[in-house]
Amino acid sequence: MCIITRLKGPALKWHSQRTRAHPNEAYAAWKQALKDNFKHPAGRDKQIQKLENITQKPNQLVRMFIDKIDSSYNAICDDTGNNNLSIKNDLLDKILLRGILKPIKNLMVLTECYQKSLLGMTHKERHCYVRPLCTKRK
Repeated sequence: MCIITRLKGPALKWHSQRTRAHPNEAYAAWKQALKDNFKHPAGRDKQIQKLENITQKPNQLVRMFIDKIDSSYNAICDDTGNNNLSIKNDLLDKILLRGILKPIKNLMVLTECYQKSLLGMTHKERHCYVRPLCTKRK
């Protein structure tokens, strides 16, 4: 790799540490790691903005949309050591609700309201509330 002879300063130090940790690494993997390590912060800001504005396509399954949000988030943020997942989940929920198709969003909001209304009820109250919804009409 003749490019290595042109590395200086932090890039050369990074390369030395990288080759010790990954001695038989393929060039493509090394090149991607170099790009990831020395990415301009403005590029990350642009990726975050793109993630926050992601929208579901008309024929896209909800599960595929959620997977796209998750993979985009994981590509931007390295939170493997983060123990507070509630912040991550809140952010991803906001992105999901902002970008999901309107009929699905309405259904999700109704379901959440329904679940919250059931939380404050006793078992007997919940049974009386849910039962009329579940009974068949004659």
